[in-house]
Amino acid sequence: MNSNNIIDLIGNDVSHSKLVLDILSYYNDYLNTNNEKTKFCLAQFIKMTHPNLYDDVIQQTSFLDKFATSKRKISFKERLYVLKHGLTDRPVCKMCKTAYVSGFDKHNECYRKWCGPKCQAADPECIAKSK
Repeated sequence: MNSNNIIDLIGNDVSHSKLVLDILSYYNDYLNTNNEKTKFCLAQFIKMTHPNLYDDVIQQTSFLDKFATSKRKISFKERLYVLKHGLTDRPVCKMCKTAYVSGFDKHNECYRKWCGPKCQAADPECIAKSK
């Protein structure tokens, strides 16, 4: 993939979903062709190779910053997930529908469904699975 194509994706005429897919494709190409033992994580790689693209992702997802704490930063994967799915805010709890979900699951690359264990335990799906 030509790096100029990625920089061109920052324009307004390209959907967020395509932007995310191209970022991930470019990063996968890097992982597959790089023979070094040490490889950069996605955020470091994009920040080093395409700082404008990195800044654009941060800017377009700046509404997430209100959820950051001194102990928990907003991950680049979460920011990409938000862009890919066209979210404009963090999802609310599946059960109480008033609180935001407890966070982003980096391993499964999705948002959790509940605000906490109390709502999770009250979910009929979870109750049925535990039987």
